[in-house]
Amino acid sequence: LAQIVPAAYFEFVVKGTHVQNILVVDNLSILLTLIINIVGSIVIIYALSYMEEHEHHLHLKKSTQNTFFFFMMLLLAAMNGMVYSNSLYWLYFFWEITTLCCYQLIRHDGTDEAKENSVLALWMGLVGGVGFVGAMFVGYNQVHSIALTDLMAAPEALGLAFALMVLAAFTKAAQFPWQGWLLGAMVAPTPVSALLHSSTMVNAGIYMLLRIAPAIQGTPLSYIVALGGGLTFAVTAFLAIRQTVSKKILAYSTIGNLGLIVLCIGINTPLSYTAAVTLLVFHSVAKGLLFMSAGVVENKIGSRNVEEWEGLLGKLPLTTTIMIAGMVSMFLPPFGMLIGKWVAVDAVASSPLYIGLPLVLLVILGSAATTFYYAKWIGYMTVMPNTLEKKKDEELEGPYKLSMTGLLALDVLISVGIAFVINYLVTPVLTNLYPTVITTTGLNVDLGFTSFPVFALWGGMVAVLLIGSSLAQSKGGE
Repeated sequence: LAQIVPAAYFEFVVKGTHVQNILVVDNLSILLTLIINIVGSIVIIYALSYMEEHEHHLHLKKSTQNTFFFFMMLLLAAMNGMVYSNSLYWLYFFWEITTLCCYQLIRHDGTDEAKENSVLALWMGLVGGVGFVGAMFVGYNQVHSIALTDLMAAPEALGLAFALMVLAAFTKAAQFPWQGWLLGAMVAPTPVSALLHSSTMVNAGIYMLLRIAPAIQGTPLSYIVALGGGLTFAVTAFLAIRQTVSKKILAYSTIGNLGLIVLCIGINTPLSYTAAVTLLVFHSVAKGLLFMSAGVVENKIGSRNVEEWEGLLGKLPLTTTIMIAGMVSMFLPPFGMLIGKWVAVDAVASSPLYIGLPLVLLVILGSAATTFYYAKWIGYMTVMPNTLEKKKDEELEGPYKLSMTGLLALDVLISVGIAFVINYLVTPVLTNLYPTVITTTGLNVDLGFTSFPVFALWGGMVAVLLIGSSLAQSKGGE
């Protein structure tokens, strides 16, 4: 009801709300389109096998896959429409379609828990929708336009409008205190979780913040965004340590890493904006991979409790290897996430002391906790009891293999070629917004005072794997 009244005002009362350029294509929208459609399509392929197994475990008499895939595809379609919309009216329209799809997908299994959590996601999403339509109302009354480009051109008069957009973005990106809906969404089938966390819902909030960041640069609102992201990153990292349910750990990880991205957006310097965009690319790929791997394990062994995954490397060697690679890509070199975090730490450290010092502490604490909970999880999967019968081969359905190995290959490819990712995907987003602060020579990434030797690090990792494999085989032979 709170949304209908102002929406009806624009529809039936206000005249001249037409926006000349309803759609705008720029480098930010193109980047989001690549993430949405590449990662999202891979998740859809994965869902072909997952939903067959999922419905078999539920003993359904009649398949509901038609409805499931309809809302999955509609969610991807709405995301595509949203990132190209310049009219706030159209942006709001697609924004609320994603809320509807999220609600339907979370409640898909029809359990009481699923219905309860879908309502939680719905009302939190609708709060963001109220903020969005409120921003449209304020913006129109200030500059007599609902074109986002027009609002961006007059930021000094639109502090309240941008604050309401930040509220909407925080609800979608599950930032404190709106993280509850994303944690509750873990009751949904795993392809839903993979899609929400990698390429759709949460990225909608990040996209909105990236879009309006230049307009709020240097304002108290920008500092509030940074502090909110930093607190979310640190707190959720520690909360993840005590979790034993695989999807809950991954959910806290998503919220925390999004918090780091939000922190970088709020710092609002060329370096921090570069870090935010870089982290967005690599997090989307890695998190989709982790959720898909966790879903396969859940279907194969019937448990989400990571304490029951002891020796999983011997039971499901291919899936576990892919999952460990996905975890390692989140926090260790030479993967792209670490480079993004390296740039983020430098951006935080070089910000003004009164804001930089508390944020540096939050980043350090959150990073340490992140390393701990992933290391603990990897430990459960790799420690093999003597009684465990090892399997050399693992039978996986075609869509499982294609989606997981494909996304892992993509993760490795963009990490090896991170210089090209920065040159052709990240740096163009900064065009006309911020000066370029990162340069690349060959495969190396250079900040001016230090560089990231990509080729050397990848060579070192390959050497470590070969030596470790050789030692393991030697020990086994003895």
